[in-house]
Amino acid sequence: MANIQGKLENARVISTKDQFYKWIDKSVGDANGGKLEITIDGKVHIVDISEDGKWSFDPETSWLDGTHVIQLVSIDKATNPSDPAIFILDMDTTPPAKPEIWRVIDNAAEDHYLTPGDATSDKTPALSGVAEPGTIVTLYDNGEEIGSVVADKMGAWSITPELADGEHKLTVMAKDKVGHESPISDAFNLTIADGVVTQAVNEAVSETPAESASVDAAALTGKPVKTINTKVITIGGTNAEPNALVQIVIDDTVYTTRADASGKWQFDSPELKEGLHVAGIRYLDRAGNWGPSTPLIYNIDTSAPEAPQIMRVIDNEGSADTYLTPGNYTNDKTPTLYGVAQPDSVVKIYDIRSNVIGSVKAGADGRWSFTPELTTDGTHVFSASYTDRFGAESPRSDNFALTLDSSVPGAPSLNEVMDDEGRVTGPLKSGDITDDKTPTLSGKGDAGVIVRVWDGDKLIGSTVVDQRGDWKLEVELGEGEHSLVVDSISKGGTVSEKTDPFKLVVDSNILPAPVLDEMVANNGDEERVLQPGDSTNDITPVLRGEGNNGDIISVIVDGEQVATVIVKDGKWEIELPELTEGSHDIELIAKDPATGKESPTSDPINVIIDVTPPDQPKPPTIVDNEGENTGPVEPGKPIDDNRPGFGGDGGTPGDKVEVIIEDGTGNKVVIGTGIVGEDGKWEVKPENPIDDGNYEVIIEITDPAGNVSNPSDPIDLIIDTKKPGSMEGSYVLEDNIGPITGEIKDGMVTDDKQPTLKGTSPDLSQVIIYIDDKEPVVVEVKDGKWSYELPELGEGNHKVEVQPVSQSGVKGDKEAAINFDVDTTKPELVEGGVDANFEGVFADKTGTETHVRPDTNDDTLIFKGKGSEDGSIVMIWADEARTELIGSTVVQNGVWRYESDKLAEGDYDFNVTIRDAAGNELVIDKTVSTNVDVTPPPPPEINSIFAAGATDVEGLMSMSLNDIMAQGQDSLFIDNGKSQLVVNAKQGEALTLEDILPAGEDASSWQQAAGTVTVGGNEYNVYSNGDAELLVQNLHNEQH
Repeated sequence: MANIQGKLENARVISTKDQFYKWIDKSVGDANGGKLEITIDGKVHIVDISEDGKWSFDPETSWLDGTHVIQLVSIDKATNPSDPAIFILDMDTTPPAKPEIWRVIDNAAEDHYLTPGDATSDKTPALSGVAEPGTIVTLYDNGEEIGSVVADKMGAWSITPELADGEHKLTVMAKDKVGHESPISDAFNLTIADGVVTQAVNEAVSETPAESASVDAAALTGKPVKTINTKVITIGGTNAEPNALVQIVIDDTVYTTRADASGKWQFDSPELKEGLHVAGIRYLDRAGNWGPSTPLIYNIDTSAPEAPQIMRVIDNEGSADTYLTPGNYTNDKTPTLYGVAQPDSVVKIYDIRSNVIGSVKAGADGRWSFTPELTTDGTHVFSASYTDRFGAESPRSDNFALTLDSSVPGAPSLNEVMDDEGRVTGPLKSGDITDDKTPTLSGKGDAGVIVRVWDGDKLIGSTVVDQRGDWKLEVELGEGEHSLVVDSISKGGTVSEKTDPFKLVVDSNILPAPVLDEMVANNGDEERVLQPGDSTNDITPVLRGEGNNGDIISVIVDGEQVATVIVKDGKWEIELPELTEGSHDIELIAKDPATGKESPTSDPINVIIDVTPPDQPKPPTIVDNEGENTGPVEPGKPIDDNRPGFGGDGGTPGDKVEVIIEDGTGNKVVIGTGIVGEDGKWEVKPENPIDDGNYEVIIEITDPAGNVSNPSDPIDLIIDTKKPGSMEGSYVLEDNIGPITGEIKDGMVTDDKQPTLKGTSPDLSQVIIYIDDKEPVVVEVKDGKWSYELPELGEGNHKVEVQPVSQSGVKGDKEAAINFDVDTTKPELVEGGVDANFEGVFADKTGTETHVRPDTNDDTLIFKGKGSEDGSIVMIWADEARTELIGSTVVQNGVWRYESDKLAEGDYDFNVTIRDAAGNELVIDKTVSTNVDVTPPPPPEINSIFAAGATDVEGLMSMSLNDIMAQGQDSLFIDNGKSQLVVNAKQGEALTLEDILPAGEDASSWQQAAGTVTVGGNEYNVYSNGDAELLVQNLHNEQH
């Protein structure tokens, strides 16, 4: 059958399976004679039209399978042709391929995929499968039709029938549009049952995937269908006559166009509907002759590709195929995936990471299968997509996840078969006789696997091993002999080896061996129930049990009968005669005096008589397990662990150890018990915390028989869990560098990069030091004292904290932090350098501050300058060696000033140092030297007026401006850059400016300065003229 999908909406299609299809007595509208031109796949046939408009045509050969284009043109008697009518003849002589039921989902079991032969309580299971696309799929139950559905474009179909309780044989059959019926599918057998359903181990139908129908190459004649994904059909040609008329018929609609001068032409149809369309194209030559029609068939399909489906995955490991449900475990490393996709498309298979792991081509009916190779145990996730005929990628299918478990489970163990019915119960041995028809089996296995119990080759039960590796199962047995074996099966389905057979005889009428319910040592304050193999210092233990009234119970010790007792009220009790020290086996036999029937001898029960006490133990070791200081501690050393560990060695394995403490009042308390191990060592941790205090610790050892040793020699135990108190006032941070040393308090500045923390703390074992919140440093306290030099610190802010640790290792609270600055940088010179930092030494005896002269009679000098850091201390020194401090002051607002106390007469070399708050000192490289002289000279004897550098003359000396400029010197007496000359008067005589100036020179050109200047103890008036200054001695303090 041709690959035509969906409803053919536009092209007229005749579908038939008659290979000899023909037309008999067909009508041609209003025709009354003429000819009918029949073009079949491009080949023209002419038949007559009768007068009544009838025509017939028999091809006389069989039609080949496929699509054929038929075009009809009626020609009247006047040879006028009609518009062509065009349609498709779809010849289909091949029945559909056998459909398949690929998936049956049990919706009552969380969408469990069923395997043929399974049972389910779901009466409406969902069936899915594959068939030829577009066929009608009919579902049969035990041969009766119960529903139908149409397969989609990929051949997938789904149906949900309603089934009654009982067995069902489900099959499907596909029928195509011409009525061909496919073979019946393989049966999917299913049982519907109410209540709990146990899935059997079933086998999938063994089958070979159906191949698509095929025909010989010769049968593919006719016109193939061209599928396109656009709604506009574009047709063109190049072989028409120049400017010829081209006729295009699409679905009986006639269109025309013209070829160009080269015979080339192209035609775009109007937008067409989805589905099948048929076209015929022919040329009209210049003579008016129509050429033969060229037929074409198009299938317009613009729909996006649908997602493919993974319908089933089959585990074919072992003898039985199993249909897997998503999420199932499997031990098949090559499971087979089956699905549907667009026919003839390439299907890609992806893993969990969206990697393509393989590809396969879907068949003409959309079916595909793929077998991946799983190399690692764990979860594997598969999905699929395909590329459609136009190159578009389909959406991904739903994921199908499964978990590979290729592990082989270990053989389980059958550890116990328990008789828990009747008067006598207990564990059975292989070969025993029991009256329990429902014994309980238990053992070990791999967690999560299923353990199966077989009686011979008959499976009689199964259970799942729990997470602890334990399993337990009660089985039902009939009278007679049984051989019980156990195996396990992994989640993936791999079966382990079987256990050895456990032989058992079920006989509900036997007289069972008596059971010793209890063996008791009653020589102490309280009875102690002894277990088989226990030791006791009771040489006459008591035996107790149950039985039938009147039965005689015989007690056998080490093979000899030593006592008997009669059962009364269903119970019996007997005290054994004295036993010697050592091991003894006790057995019991029951006898029915009425019948003389005796039971088998019971299993022997061992007891050990031991009346020798253990040796005196050694003192224990004490282990501190709390805080930072852990490990063994010396007796008497305080510890912060109120549940310390105690341990020792040299004991007898199995002996009981008691740790006893005694306080100062003599009160003794057992604080814990332990058992000596196989290596002779023991450890005990107190059950409850021990109160703070001082104690003595002793050890007593009790052997399994109840004999108690002498106590060990006592050792001291000191429990101290209290936090230590504050360290305030007991430690300092000390500066040991530079001119400023001593305690560094919070907020201070230091020039010591490695100050020292030290203190006195007799109650502490350690001090923890935190520096700038970094990793703490632990300092040991020795003889009550401790000290720690900090590592070298950088410039800037720092923080130091201390935390006390008690003798027992308990940490106290951190003390308040000491925040301080490290500053090792000397103060900087201000702008202007040393002359700005130290402006100089000034005298102000005249009321005006002037730079001090090399000689000065001012003994209260002024020192001033600038500083780069407010708060810095300025030290004024009297000598260059800086051994004599004149005084100090503080920089404020960037300047400093110091007014000295009265200075002693003498020579001074004044210099300055500036020290910041951290003690860093800047030495100002400048010295101001002066001689302080406050003693007046003797009265002078002046014989003449003296001008520096001038000749002494009799009487007055006339001085011109030029004389002063020539004879004077720059800044000789006053530091202002002017030329200066001094004139002294004779003793007893007054001297005026006019007396000195040459005749004719006007004194008004000289300006007298305010105040006077004292030079060498003499007072002078100062006169200036331009760059010259004249100092004239003032004997009478006259102003000019």
